[in-house]
Amino acid sequence: MITLTLNIAEVFSSDKKEYPCRTNHTSFSNGSLVSLVSARDSIKLNNKAKIDDKDAVVIIKDHKGRVSELRVNGKVIPKEKWTTEELQTVMNKRMPAPPTPPAFSELPAPPTPPQSAPPGFSPVPPKPPIPPIPPCSIKDMQMKDSKEWKKFNAEMEKFDKEMEKWKKKYESGLEDYEKQMEQWQKENEPKFEEFGKQMDIWEKENAPKWEAFGKEMGKWALVNEPQMKVWAKQFTDNFEGADHGFKFKLSTVRNDVLENELLADKLIKSGQNYNFSISGKKKELRVNGIKQSNELFEKYNKLMKQSTADSDSDYEISISKQAN
Repeated sequence: MITLTLNIAEVFSSDKKEYPCRTNHTSFSNGSLVSLVSARDSIKLNNKAKIDDKDAVVIIKDHKGRVSELRVNGKVIPKEKWTTEELQTVMNKRMPAPPTPPAFSELPAPPTPPQSAPPGFSPVPPKPPIPPIPPCSIKDMQMKDSKEWKKFNAEMEKFDKEMEKWKKKYESGLEDYEKQMEQWQKENEPKFEEFGKQMDIWEKENAPKWEAFGKEMGKWALVNEPQMKVWAKQFTDNFEGADHGFKFKLSTVRNDVLENELLADKLIKSGQNYNFSISGKKKELRVNGIKQSNELFEKYNKLMKQSTADSDSDYEISISKQAN
């Protein structure tokens, strides 16, 4: 039996004005919980008990969290007129919402760098000549038998002549290309000089702008440094939390696979009662305290490396399960 002494009164009017709450004494044992809820809407419980917006509602739970009693304006409502699910809905609607943490304000936009573009430069050098394609390839001159030697020799002589023509034509094309490049460089030398002068002028004109931009960026970074540190910490915390969750899931999957393998190898009789330890440094595998063979060590060593986020060869893993 739960001992409960309650002397709480709280009333809300229909015009939503809140009156002072009076609390003299409250005591309870066995972990019982008292929830005082104001029903601002008309709520029907089980279509029999009606709670109006002026009523003060007291819901009492036992130490197991089950609703044991409902009082409206001090009057006990019989259990046949309400259900636990409906009362839970009432509590959820009347419980204050948890406070929302303040949202981080967006960082102000950083200063924009100078938009002045450097002068363009468009001279295009001539393209080198494309090498001509040889008249035939070696794979087209494969012999089928010894009777075709004469035919093969004749085709080789023809191929050699064509290759000589191709080389002369290509060498001539290279000579023409070198002459064109020299001519292009002479013709565009004044343009190169003019472009260099324009670049010098552009850099001198824009140097103050870039200097001012650097100072503004420094101020911006200094002002927003606290906020950026907060964001950096949040990112680190979130990453560490996600990494911890990943490793937890990984270890769970690893243990399931491990148990299946141990059962298949008849090293254990139950997946609920065993001791498993493996050491990459000692190159040793023990199951229920018994040292296993090198072949089994290699098998489970490979399994642990595949299912563990840590690739350290000197790892040590111990897993123990005891049946309740």
